[in-house]
Amino acid sequence: MTSPAVVMGLRARIILLVALAALLPATVAMGFLFKQRDHDIAHAKDNLAALARGASNELRVKIQGTHQLLFGLARSRKLDVDERDACSAYLAEVLKQHPQYTGILTIKPNGDLHCDSLRTGRKLNLTDRAYFQQAMESTAPALEAVFGRLTGIGVVQVAHASRDPQGKVRFVLLASIDLNQFSRELAAAQPYSDTAITLFNRAGVVLTSGSTRAGGPGVGRPTPGVSLASTELGRFAINGNNGDTAEFAGPAGVQRAWAVGTLPQPWDAGIQITLGVPTRDLAAHTERHARIVLAGVMGAAILALLLAWAFGELGVRRPLGRIMEGTARLRNGNLDARIGPPYPRGEIGDLMKTLDDTSNKVQVNQQEIQQLNDGLEEHVRVRTAELETVNQELQAFSYSLAHDLRQPLITIHGFCDQLGRTLQSDASEQQNHYLKRIQANVRKIAELSDAMASLARLSRPQLESSAVDVSAIAGAALAACQQRDPDRVATLRVQAEMKATADPAMLKLAIDHLIDNAWKFTRERASTEISVGCADDPDGTQVFHVKDNGVGFEMAHASKLFNAFQRLHLVADFSGTGIGLASVHKIITRHGGKVWANSTPGEGATFYFTLRNAST
Repeated sequence: MTSPAVVMGLRARIILLVALAALLPATVAMGFLFKQRDHDIAHAKDNLAALARGASNELRVKIQGTHQLLFGLARSRKLDVDERDACSAYLAEVLKQHPQYTGILTIKPNGDLHCDSLRTGRKLNLTDRAYFQQAMESTAPALEAVFGRLTGIGVVQVAHASRDPQGKVRFVLLASIDLNQFSRELAAAQPYSDTAITLFNRAGVVLTSGSTRAGGPGVGRPTPGVSLASTELGRFAINGNNGDTAEFAGPAGVQRAWAVGTLPQPWDAGIQITLGVPTRDLAAHTERHARIVLAGVMGAAILALLLAWAFGELGVRRPLGRIMEGTARLRNGNLDARIGPPYPRGEIGDLMKTLDDTSNKVQVNQQEIQQLNDGLEEHVRVRTAELETVNQELQAFSYSLAHDLRQPLITIHGFCDQLGRTLQSDASEQQNHYLKRIQANVRKIAELSDAMASLARLSRPQLESSAVDVSAIAGAALAACQQRDPDRVATLRVQAEMKATADPAMLKLAIDHLIDNAWKFTRERASTEISVGCADDPDGTQVFHVKDNGVGFEMAHASKLFNAFQRLHLVADFSGTGIGLASVHKIITRHGGKVWANSTPGEGATFYFTLRNAST
């Protein structure tokens, strides 16, 4: 019987596959919704910027219309009278027709208040007001955003000087645009239910504020007359250009998207209009749509999981239970076990039949393999013994050949010396030449035979593994080179405290070969430079290097470097047997390391080899 854990495991796998399949469209839908949300917020910010520009344009229209009104009133004879009450009564009638103003005044050239639409009867001198000074000095619109002295509310003062034909100022007309009323009108025109509206002067002082949710939570309406220049909203209002947007928390701590509107010249009264809408409101429609889509996706996913559970139970788990029961018997060594009919239709039934057929073939093949294994083990043992014998014979032959050549070579060399002494002065120049060539080639054969014997000996002894002071070996080898050639100018560097685990004698031979090689190929340099160092490799080994500034070699020939009797330079240029680097390669590989080289012709060469770290 199939265990409950296996049943749940199969069911869980099928449900997981369906869940993963449902995850892709859900992910795509979520990605689309997030992208749409960002798009909607960006579009809403553009709309908010357009609203801010529209608000500044509406204020510009009001200021421009006010200037035109004052221009017309300046030509009215009803104002060019000394009778203050009659003049004030006329302006009061004009104010009734234009409720967007808090008041309309006339000011004498000396700055004294004359006519007043509010008919307060107050005596007031306005020479300190910037708009009065501008109107007295220029025919351009005189504008100033202030708090009215008579009303105490934020206004835009629009002043216009009435002049006689000679250009002399008769009086200055002043109309005060009610910014509170403008803020209320602006709030009524906003499409968002929670829009914070604030009007600043250039110093960051709040002139008026409003909201489409008067008194509602999160509105945070700043108090008129308070400076917000040090706040983020104040800095944004002061420094922003017409239509700029930003996103930050406002005075009430609510995260909002903000837009600023400014007035163009010559109607710039120094007013900055800011509109702020909560960020959540900008994406409210998208978020509602997202909730609906997510609910639909989750419902579809749940339905798909239920169908997957039913399919997994009836169409997959039960047939697979039979398959697992049969394969379990096979795994336990019962090669006679079969799933057996009936085989259901479809791929699972085909799989059950194929497994039974495979079991039949496995049983037959198992018998054949056992027969082959019995014969193969004996064949491998015999072949390994033959290879070991051949390898030992080759090593013995190389060593014997080198050893047996030594005595004949000594004899030939001795006879040449005797022949030279016998002939002495009677020998011709050609005879002396022949003798020298014979002796040189005898020496060369002797060197080659010694090298062959040395290379053969490297394969014979057992390695003795111990901690080796690589710095000391390298230093001694360089010192020996310097003693052999004391006149050569050389800079020799050996990294301190280099340690390795290796056979001391063999490692010394390898380092001697590498340093002798570097010393040989740097002899033509004005100053020889040889350095020996190492670095730790992440795999726990150490990478040693011997670097020189010698003649170098072409990297295309690097594969020949470590072959016995292979040379990359002429013997006439650099002497040697061609066995040194081959010995290095054999020593390092016997230690389980690697050896390689990098070079550029004329710029020297660097030889690398790896060994186990002494600490490991």
